[in-house]
Amino acid sequence: MNFWALLAGLGFFILGMRELESGLSGLSHQRLQLILKKHTDTPFKGVIFGTIATAILQSSSLLSLIILAFASASLLSLAGSLALIFGANLGTTFTGWIITTLGFKFDFASISYVLIGGGALGLTLLNESSNRYLLFKAITGLGLLILGLNEMKDATMIIRDQIDIAALQEMPVWVFFVAGVVIASIIQSSSATIGITLAAMNAGMIDLIDAGALVIGADLGTTSTLLLGALGGASVKKQIAAGQIIFNFVTNIVALFCLLPFLKDILQWLNITDPLYGLVIFHTVFNFLGIAAFFPFLKHYALWLEKVFHSTQDKQTLSLDKVDSQITEAAIKAAFEDIAMLAKKITVLTHKTLNLQIKNDSDFLKKYAELKRLESHILQYLLLTQTNASDAKDKQIVLNLIQSIRYAILAAKSIKDIRHNIVSIYQTQDGLQSFESLREFLMLMLVEVNRGLLNHKQKLPDNFHQLEGALVEEYEKQVAKVYYEYDIHDKSSLLNVIRELTEFARHLNKSVILLVDSEQLIPMDMVSNNTMSSDIKLKH
Repeated sequence: MNFWALLAGLGFFILGMRELESGLSGLSHQRLQLILKKHTDTPFKGVIFGTIATAILQSSSLLSLIILAFASASLLSLAGSLALIFGANLGTTFTGWIITTLGFKFDFASISYVLIGGGALGLTLLNESSNRYLLFKAITGLGLLILGLNEMKDATMIIRDQIDIAALQEMPVWVFFVAGVVIASIIQSSSATIGITLAAMNAGMIDLIDAGALVIGADLGTTSTLLLGALGGASVKKQIAAGQIIFNFVTNIVALFCLLPFLKDILQWLNITDPLYGLVIFHTVFNFLGIAAFFPFLKHYALWLEKVFHSTQDKQTLSLDKVDSQITEAAIKAAFEDIAMLAKKITVLTHKTLNLQIKNDSDFLKKYAELKRLESHILQYLLLTQTNASDAKDKQIVLNLIQSIRYAILAAKSIKDIRHNIVSIYQTQDGLQSFESLREFLMLMLVEVNRGLLNHKQKLPDNFHQLEGALVEEYEKQVAKVYYEYDIHDKSSLLNVIRELTEFARHLNKSVILLVDSEQLIPMDMVSNNTMSSDIKLKH
């Protein structure tokens, strides 16, 4: 029966951690992203930020999610990501300090009831989209966390009198190490594992050395969270996951075999008599020593990981496939890159179509079907991003990107609808003469479009915004020539081609304007230098 009380306490503790994390992340998510960009420009700042953010949020999983998203979108270097991960490792030790300082020294049971009751009442009455709702969610989580800790503390005190403590303490150290790995991997929380360990130690069920082995194991077991997040993702995710696993493994093995056997002697030398404080000091120190050992070689470590876990398939993967749509700013940047890629694909397809470089309809339709597939995928992602966005400016950028991709596909559709007419026009002299004039105009426009995509960090020139007026002039000029200068039997087909090509140019022009102008709303440090690195040389 007391086992179930311990399990219930663990359940309350984990649920409380999740609710506290969810509430705090909702309140600080956008701000956390902004701070992350501003204060992680050096590895040292990354370690400090990772430590502080994890200590405040009481969750390394939230920070890990943002790190993976930003790294996948090229907003964080691999070295910077690893620095944050190292800092998050150190930040998780703060949980042990809170539990030891407050959890076992005072009786907070009555306070937990107030927090849970008040928090639950607030959750019932408030709108889910409000910040106050998130605040009450965090309060409820804190209450559940305290209640769970209190239940675990009481349960372990009772279980202690019902089991053979001597037999438990005779078990080899490696058993506790493996138990720590398994428990942390299953419940996906090193904080909860540390809570269990401290509760068992407080009840006298295990001694300091066994508790130290459990904590070391939990430190290694918690890497499973990042490993699961990296499965099936881009190579940079695998590099970050591998980087953390190797770092934790080396740090934990050294702590297990080189530090743990001398822990009691070290604490005695430091005159630390409270074993609970001794354990959390040990946890903090071996994580700090791990960072101190790896930090001087961080850049070399990152280069080695990139070499070992490099994947040639990443180049064919959409940027948005690497980024969680909940990370709004990283999602916007990823979608921007993919829409720009789509626009460039359309300019290439149009160039080849106008020059009859695509031999048959099946080749064209296959390329067009791929464009439609990409459009559908990007639109679904943008709609999710828009739903998750809380900032009005971000919502406007996403709306602009949605309009941009729709105009781009409308441009491609215009080319699809007249491709067979273009082939016929090439077979008549007068039709070809009229078409050549318009084709030359469009080739120049495609060059300008490509230049606009490449010069993405500058505003488009005024003449680009005025291009629609030039298109109307060119359209009227070509229509007049068809009626009054050329002796063409099938004038309707030629007029249809002229109209659709003009629509193509107008839609593509609007798409690029929306895309590039939207980027001016995105903070410049969000856009990597290689966003538009590939040039498409169009000759006419």
